[in-house]
Amino acid sequence: ELATLQERTELQRRLQDLEHNLKQREKKLRALERKTGVSVTDREAAAEPELQADRELESLKEQLESERRSHQDTQNKCRESERKLDEALASSKPQGASDRDVSREELRFKEAVRQYSELEEKHAEAKGRLEELERRCQEAEVQREGVQQQLDELRTRAKAADTPVETGGTAEPDAEAVPGEARSPEAATRDLVLPEASKVASEPPASGSAREAPQESEAEASAKEVKLLAERVQVERRCHEQALLECQELQRKHQQITRQKTELEMKLAEGEATTQSTINKTNETCRLLERRIQELEASAANAAEVSAGQRGELERSYELQLDGQRTRIEMLQRKIQAFEAFEAANIADRQASRGDAAAGESRGSANKVGLGTSALLRPAVTTASTMPPPTASTVSAAPPLAVFGGSGGEVNTHMLSQMLASTYAPPVPPTTYVEPRDDMEVEPGPPDPELLVEVVDCKDVMSNG
Repeated sequence: ELATLQERTELQRRLQDLEHNLKQREKKLRALERKTGVSVTDREAAAEPELQADRELESLKEQLESERRSHQDTQNKCRESERKLDEALASSKPQGASDRDVSREELRFKEAVRQYSELEEKHAEAKGRLEELERRCQEAEVQREGVQQQLDELRTRAKAADTPVETGGTAEPDAEAVPGEARSPEAATRDLVLPEASKVASEPPASGSAREAPQESEAEASAKEVKLLAERVQVERRCHEQALLECQELQRKHQQITRQKTELEMKLAEGEATTQSTINKTNETCRLLERRIQELEASAANAAEVSAGQRGELERSYELQLDGQRTRIEMLQRKIQAFEAFEAANIADRQASRGDAAAGESRGSANKVGLGTSALLRPAVTTASTMPPPTASTVSAAPPLAVFGGSGGEVNTHMLSQMLASTYAPPVPPTTYVEPRDDMEVEPGPPDPELLVEVVDCKDVMSNG
């Protein structure tokens, strides 16, 4: 289209150059006529406006053909764009697309269809204008043919008028009637279109009075017809210029429509790309969420399995603790029973020692009671209360603690045994740690005479240390 526009501009420039050359030639011819007094123009000069009109008509036809071709190309492009839009609409809803995106795409498609309908209306208007321009060109061609016929008639009349003037006698021209002075603007226009008629109009009248009036009337009629013809040529030229302006306006509108269509196609392509990218992002987000849900379900199943395993382990550990506590309770119950038996035996021994006067019997009974008991029983049977009464020889050898004890000398002996045990026995830390032993469930047996203190249980408050 740009090349066509350049060609049209070049043709218009050449046409202007030709018109300028024609005007220069006309000026030269008029100057030559003024110098010589004789018209030297020929039939080619008379046919020059016709050739110019033919050239203008041909260029106008070429412009019409180019406009038709461009209009047809635009229609084809519109159909192709509609087909692409239909295909895009058919495939505008991919897998995983949301209803909101689809509705947005439908709105965009409707907007594009509306804009394309407006473009079609504009193309229809342009087509109507092209048809109107073609009709005007046809009318201009018909008018040109009429003008051609009128020119032929004028040439015939001019030839008929030239024949009696040339054969009518030897009338000399008037010296005062100079052709350059006798011409009016109408005569100048007449000379531009038909030099033969101007020649007839500029010649001096003949000698005969009978032919003078018809020649003047014919000259006036020819001048009027030439004037009308010149006016028609001017009108046709203005119509041609108006048609050129309309063609340029149509071309600008066509370029604007093409640019709008290109922008619409670009916007539609951008919208499709944006929608497709949004749909792809949404699908990717959905896939990520599905994977996250699967991971959470798997982690929940693993947590359930782990909690079930931990619950089983806790139950087993609780059962073991319960078993240990039951065993501990049973052992403590047996120890309590043993200590209760020991206390009962001790009470019985004390009662027997108070009522018995003989030390041997008390010792024997104490030894009998001490059998089968723990080592805590031995210090209690060898107390001062069970010994024979002191004499003078044995007073100095008596322990000093027995003086303060009085009748309760066994308490002092017991305190002494605790002091000795705390001195010689190994230290036991005051903690709740209990080292398991194999003989815990074994009943206490006879005491070992080689040991000073036998530790039965670290938690027992009755044990030494």
